[in-house]
Amino acid sequence: MQGMSQSDVLAGRYELLARTSSDLEDVQAWTGRDQILDRPVHASLVGGEHAEAALDDARRASLIADPRLPRILDVGRDGEQAYVVTEPWSGTSLTEVVGADGTGALDPAQARAVVGEVATVLEVARNRGVHHLALRPAVVRLSGAGAQVTGLGLDAALGDHTWRGAVTTARTDVVGLARLLSYCLTGVWPEPEIAEDDAALAGLADAPEDLAALCRTVLTSRTAGPRTAGEVVAALGEWEPVAQPSGAVTDVAPEPEPAPVPQPPAAPGPVVRQSVRTSVGERVARPGTPPPAMPARPPVARTSIRAGGAAAVGAAGVAGAANDAPPTAGPSAPPSIAPGSGPAPAVPWDSVLGPVAPAAEPAPPRRPAGSALRFDPTAMTLGIMAFIIVIGLVIAWQTLGEGWRNPFQLPDASRPVESGEVATTAPESESQQVPVIASGDQLDPQGDDNEHPEAVDRAIDLDPTTYWYTRTYNSATYAGLGKSGVGYTIELEEAAPVSTIYLSTNNSGGNVEIRATSPETPDEGDILWSGPLEEEMEIDLPSPVEAEDLVLWFTELPQTPDGSNRVELREISVA
Repeated sequence: MQGMSQSDVLAGRYELLARTSSDLEDVQAWTGRDQILDRPVHASLVGGEHAEAALDDARRASLIADPRLPRILDVGRDGEQAYVVTEPWSGTSLTEVVGADGTGALDPAQARAVVGEVATVLEVARNRGVHHLALRPAVVRLSGAGAQVTGLGLDAALGDHTWRGAVTTARTDVVGLARLLSYCLTGVWPEPEIAEDDAALAGLADAPEDLAALCRTVLTSRTAGPRTAGEVVAALGEWEPVAQPSGAVTDVAPEPEPAPVPQPPAAPGPVVRQSVRTSVGERVARPGTPPPAMPARPPVARTSIRAGGAAAVGAAGVAGAANDAPPTAGPSAPPSIAPGSGPAPAVPWDSVLGPVAPAAEPAPPRRPAGSALRFDPTAMTLGIMAFIIVIGLVIAWQTLGEGWRNPFQLPDASRPVESGEVATTAPESESQQVPVIASGDQLDPQGDDNEHPEAVDRAIDLDPTTYWYTRTYNSATYAGLGKSGVGYTIELEEAAPVSTIYLSTNNSGGNVEIRATSPETPDEGDILWSGPLEEEMEIDLPSPVEAEDLVLWFTELPQTPDGSNRVELREISVA
């Protein structure tokens, strides 16, 4: 890791202000300031052999937006120096709140609230494919605004917590949440897996029953209890807001502005009203910018079409009368018609407007040259459609009346039936029986028959998040125990041909033998298939086998992602 000191500028932008503590060996933590945007930041200078993996995980985590996560602002390298820049961290770490001696352990309500907030944000991250995998008190910070989780997408890679499958990886964060809950309640940081009588759980005696049961179930078993952070949220139920830690620095509230001094009301003056007619007709000026002047409108010449006297006049006379008429102050008012004087005389429009010429007939559309010889496809199209409709009616009639038969194909038996001879058809083949799993069970004939019988239904419940598992052995070949293997058997509802077997596990390696034999003799009978386990397997048998019982006989145990010698069978199905 390159040496950087106070006032150095990272990536030509982030000024390092003060060194802060970090519990990761390969991280130098600094408070800083973004010189471009003039805002505070938190910079993590990353080193070590896992630096590149940490940068990749941080880039993925930068896509997650949640108020309980400091937003990742920049990820990159300045020369050889890898760095991750986030928003400033707020609040006090859970380590400082609880204290080294555990005297600051939280009350159960606040422990529920803190772990509930952390579990909620981890579930948000899990839905985006990101896991923390390095939960500890130092990455949880508390303030009056709630809980904040740091190190997402960075700490896991630096601690070499690699991806181990969706189920196992999600379970790792669940164990971390249970450890945090136990730490909040007791002030003691427990191991990931402990015994029921471990001293770390002694302080849970006074805790609420549901919280104590959650800690004990997860920490004393590899598989029991919640499997995702979302299930932890559901197990915790509702919680109260996270309280401000005692002794923490709180934001200073702004001083309230002095209340305005009431002023005596002014004496009422005369109310000024403005007439609509005045504002429109006289355009009374208003304060402010005066309106633009109206453009000058040219005089409009109007011609009356009313007859000048009792007799009709021609068009030329009307024009002459208009030119000889004296100017008036405004348009003349229309003549009034006395009531009962009868209808008004008709206006001689022809004399005023002149004779109206008849409208010319529109010319016929011009046809392009050679259009008389163009082919019209309408008749052929209608004929083809009619033919298709007839064929469809014939097929429909045969389907409804006699079942499907191609109308263009001659029947196979073209020979007529002789009198007295009965026409027969070949019997239809019986429908093939589909194999259906009725039940499953564990097999340990050379031991105490106790390979977790309480979990056998998990391998056939169609839920890939649950699984049946064996005990964990020190040797993959059961050294020193005198066993040739352990197994799992399924019983079908009735005997049926089996050609394909599907296996979904959390394992790899080892050796499993698939036999169509009775559970009483799991290591006898023909071996249908044999080989090592993989996480997802589709085993096609050489030929279908009529069976009612199938046995998976593990002559060599596979390994789990953490290196344990144990079978974890998520699902088994047959076809």
